[in-house]
Amino acid sequence: MAVIELFNSWWKSGAVDPSLAPVNRREMFNSIFSRITDKNINLILLISGLRRVGKSTIMYQAIAELIKAGIDPLKILYYSFDQKEEELLKILEEYGNITGIDWKHERIYVFFDEIQKLKAWGPLLKIIYDRFKNIRLIVSGSGSFRLEKEALSILTGRYLQVKVNPLKFSEFLNMRGSRIDLKKAKLWSIEINKEFMNYLYRPFPALVSVEDVGIVKAVIKENVIDKVLKDDIPSIFKEVNPQLLLSLLDLFYGKPGMYINYDDLSKDMRVSKQTLMTHVYYMEFAYLIRKIKNYRPSSKTVSRKLQRIYPYHWGLLFGWRGDIDWETVAASILNAKYYWRENGKEADFIIKNKSVTPIEVKEKKELDRDDIGKMGNILKVLDLEKGVFVYSGEEGILHYQNKRIEKASMPLIEIAHLELIQEEE
Repeated sequence: MAVIELFNSWWKSGAVDPSLAPVNRREMFNSIFSRITDKNINLILLISGLRRVGKSTIMYQAIAELIKAGIDPLKILYYSFDQKEEELLKILEEYGNITGIDWKHERIYVFFDEIQKLKAWGPLLKIIYDRFKNIRLIVSGSGSFRLEKEALSILTGRYLQVKVNPLKFSEFLNMRGSRIDLKKAKLWSIEINKEFMNYLYRPFPALVSVEDVGIVKAVIKENVIDKVLKDDIPSIFKEVNPQLLLSLLDLFYGKPGMYINYDDLSKDMRVSKQTLMTHVYYMEFAYLIRKIKNYRPSSKTVSRKLQRIYPYHWGLLFGWRGDIDWETVAASILNAKYYWRENGKEADFIIKNKSVTPIEVKEKKELDRDDIGKMGNILKVLDLEKGVFVYSGEEGILHYQNKRIEKASMPLIEIAHLELIQEEE
């Protein structure tokens, strides 16, 4: 049997295997599915994200929903380049030969999984999209499409991107079958705090029900980090230095939030500055790290010397080192892009949405006078009205010299302070 038939068992059975399309769905599923079925907008849908966040599952669930809606199973094609690399047109030709579907003219839905494994995928998708308007293309990739400038420049005006992140707390609770009502956070505060700690160690869909955190750690390391380092990055980029990637991962994960000075680091690691910057780019591309830039209210320029590096997600840090860093948790939840540092004063994160809000993260239950004074000075220098502390103590509001300082727990930030969470640019 051809590989393509193994990928598409619904051609014979008329349904998607329930193990591939579980009942529990990510909160963004309905939005993704509506874009797939929108008759007014026929754009390539690019689904990007870290390994193991559920991109393939979302595809299978969409296929199951299409069949449920009455679409002929033979008119739905799925292919994963994570298993075998083939030319796109060759796949479509084989699909037509097996099913008898006139794919060049009939309305069909094509799901290409892990497209980043295919060389020159951008130009190839462009050819199919421009030539065959009857084909609805849904594409996924374990990497940042946003950073693949060459590929996306070719597809300008032809695609819509959706990013899938590790689980939100609400999704975790749903998959655990929890009765906790997040709309009544104060009433359920004890249960929320307990389950939030379980969530921190299990932010990937397949790991929600795994009780042994040792197994969770091993799976994240072997099936996410090692796969990215040993398979994904080398398969996409040339002249990769595996040992340099490992050394950088050890460094960045050992010192979350470290300031990076490329000149000094290149000397310490005995590699050229260009090589160093290129490998940092690879890690950012593959969602292993996130860069946080220094916020400058009056300037659009950002110095490379003032960048900070965090693990992209706290789950990766746990998988690599076996511990959880509270600041990394905050950076992940807030999707942080900026911090602030000037004349000895510093804020862990600066959130820019409708307003600008400084965030300070403290791994303690009590805030002292120095903490409050520091936040007050930050607000004064930046001419802002409100700041937020994220810590482990009681929630509430303080007033300091006509400034509003909110005290919030990490679960509250994830659940209720949605205005603080930055959207992808």
